[in-house]
Amino acid sequence: MKQKFRKIVRKIWQLSFYFIALTRIYPLWSKLYRWLYHEDYKNIPIAWKLTPEQADEKCQTLTWTKDSAKEMFDAIGSPHWVQHCIDSVKFTGSQPPGALDCDEYASWCAVALDNRLCPMILSVSYMNTWEGSLKPGGHNVCVYLNRKTNEIYHIGNWGICGPYSSLESVVRDICYSARKELIGWALYDSDLNLRRFSIQYPKGIKFYDLMETYYLSY
Repeated sequence: MKQKFRKIVRKIWQLSFYFIALTRIYPLWSKLYRWLYHEDYKNIPIAWKLTPEQADEKCQTLTWTKDSAKEMFDAIGSPHWVQHCIDSVKFTGSQPPGALDCDEYASWCAVALDNRLCPMILSVSYMNTWEGSLKPGGHNVCVYLNRKTNEIYHIGNWGICGPYSSLESVVRDICYSARKELIGWALYDSDLNLRRFSIQYPKGIKFYDLMETYYLSY
């Protein structure tokens, strides 16, 4: 009975995720949030064409800071805000107050990494299946491609992870690492344009082909 109830709740969360992805509420809210709270940082130049190791070194200088009430629905903050935090830590030794969680790490990495790596933001939503809570959660990372080996990696506040043979294996590993069950996943480019989403694991999706379309747009 309890297991059946969990399945019903998971299905409700999946339908909610599908609606949010289909209507683009998540990126729209994130862009509005950036305009409301991060507009002052929009002219700060972002480090560009970094290697994953260089980007990770800068990420390691930051302190993960959870979202507050104003980040309702877990908005993705501006990469310019993240760069401001990196610069502040470098030159003053302190990080400005404000949200800086996995969303912001992924957002900054998607812009800062060399675009030949085809970096994009992968957002994974999940629910707890190992404990009593049925509350949904999620994790964002920046996925990128080693074009020589066609292997996928991801980078963010967890550091550099990989290699992976497919996008499916990335999503599965994120859920496994968090000890959660998948609700859905979505892939965004660095401008928060939705590229692909699903409430199922991304089986059969050729990450290289998907990223190649984005890369050729530069």
